[in-house]
Amino acid sequence: MLQQADTLGSALLWHDHCRAAKKRARTIQYARGRPKRVKHCRELLKITRKTLGYVEQAAAHCPWRRARPVNCGRSTSATTVR
Repeated sequence: MLQQADTLGSALLWHDHCRAAKKRARTIQYARGRPKRVKHCRELLKITRKTLGYVEQAAAHCPWRRARPVNCGRSTSATTVR
């Protein structure tokens, strides 16, 4: 969707976080101990939230957007990892 918004020439500023997300996922997979995994999981969630923010911006500016916004399962309150 972000690439489609780029082709339309919209003025959206977004960054591709694929490399960082892959790196965090790999780090989580090979991390020893729960505290290290939790730290990297939180970093991966931050990257994911940034990307979702970019997608929401693109959806708001694109002509093919839906009439009603989609929540994507995100709650408005902050969530904690236990």
